[in-house]
Amino acid sequence: FFFFFFFLDKRSRFHYPNTHINSISPVDQRMSVFVELAPPEELAQELVSFFARILHTPSETPAAESAATATTATPTATTTTTTTTTATTSPSADSEAPAPSTEAPTPSTNIDTEFLAAGTALIAAKDFKGLLTKLVGQQQVLFAKGSEKEIENCLNLISALIRKLDEKTKLDLISALVAFISSDSSDRPLLRLRLLSNLYNLLEPSQFRYEVFLALLKYADESGNADAVIAQLDKLEGWIKQTGATVEQSRPLYLLIRKIFQQSHQPTKAHDFLVKYLGTYTDEASLDHALEYAKLAAVEAIQLPEIVQMDHLLRVPAVKHLEKSQPLLYTLLRMFTQDTLESLNAFHKANPDFLASVGLVYEECLTKMRLLSLATLGAEQQEVPYALVSSTLSIDEGEVEGWIVQAISTGILDAKMDQIRRVVVINSGTQRVFTQKQWEQLYHSLSEWRDNTNNLLSVITARHAAAGAQSSSDKPHYHHQQHHHHQQRHHQQQQHHHHQKQQQHGGNNPRRNNNKQHN
Repeated sequence: FFFFFFFLDKRSRFHYPNTHINSISPVDQRMSVFVELAPPEELAQELVSFFARILHTPSETPAAESAATATTATPTATTTTTTTTTATTSPSADSEAPAPSTEAPTPSTNIDTEFLAAGTALIAAKDFKGLLTKLVGQQQVLFAKGSEKEIENCLNLISALIRKLDEKTKLDLISALVAFISSDSSDRPLLRLRLLSNLYNLLEPSQFRYEVFLALLKYADESGNADAVIAQLDKLEGWIKQTGATVEQSRPLYLLIRKIFQQSHQPTKAHDFLVKYLGTYTDEASLDHALEYAKLAAVEAIQLPEIVQMDHLLRVPAVKHLEKSQPLLYTLLRMFTQDTLESLNAFHKANPDFLASVGLVYEECLTKMRLLSLATLGAEQQEVPYALVSSTLSIDEGEVEGWIVQAISTGILDAKMDQIRRVVVINSGTQRVFTQKQWEQLYHSLSEWRDNTNNLLSVITARHAAAGAQSSSDKPHYHHQQHHHHQQRHHQQQQHHHHQKQQQHGGNNPRRNNNKQHN
């Protein structure tokens, strides 16, 4: 039990550094092993013993002070844990003296004997449903008297026991547990978010995960801690698939995440989830239900300067349905998808009050359409004269460079200006639409790149073959030279050896000959 509590404590600290939830992942396989191997009777008895002690604990405990500091939602108050388990969670805590700690166990006499007896009887009868119902009903006391680590460890074990019940009972208990955890958005909100995430991690991919995840997002939004979950929302599609959520169940998720991004001042991402939401309406009978959101998506696409490509919206059935219900708005959206400034001016002249009626400002639309017109010019030509830019954007030629700089800074164009020749040299530009024409251009570019690469490989192969042939022709001469050089060295070594032998026998040593004559 000590190791199990320690593992859960360390795991929580790993997943929640500072104030951010760094991972809401599938069931941790190592934790699953612990949950499956731990006998439910022993886990249940541990929980009953703990609750019996904490129910007898006076209200004026250090835990109350911990709760007060945790409500400040500071990283220290919500994430600091120790690497040891308190004695109150140990089976032998009743017989040990209190440690000098804020989480010291109470003496064995300080227990709720009535609760202990009732819980033990339920365990003996293997009535885990009744026991867990009783424990879940005591969460208010746990939050009022327990420390953050005690609360988290107890909830983890309760979640582990819930997994062993039948589906109907499991759903009822999880719903009750989630409802309590998310009932107070001001009392230690980061701890409660951590508890919901732990519960999500402990559950296997199923419908239960959807309920917990939806509650987690709602609580993050209501408690003002949306930033704690935003970093993980790019994995949403995988989570929806794991939970087995239906199309109808995914809709509130998309809208809730859109709201979270709106509150975090990320309008483009909020728009993306609105489009995902609209994508769930595909049959003709349901399109009217998404009419207002379809209108909103069309207006946002026109309004937001970061959105340049809008042709995908025209393929969304709910947006395409606007062609019948809101023909002017659909015409305006299609205009911003592929037309230029001239079309916008003609539309505004024919419908002077329409832009304001849907929340659009003509001057902002004018600015965006000019930038989109530059994208069209960049896609069609590699060099665009200043005069053509001036006439297309309906501006003076002296303003051209300012608009080019703006298009480059927003990422619409990658270009440079030749002020001497007075042309804009386009390196690349954003494609506003991707139709058959763009596919053909891409095919042509890739084919040209492939041909150039094959030509280069042919040149390299030919030169390599030529170098190999030259090396082969030089080999015999090289070996002949090596053989002649070896013979010369061998002859020199023989002469040197013969000279040494002569010196040893004294045949050519004048000094030795003189000595012989003297003797």
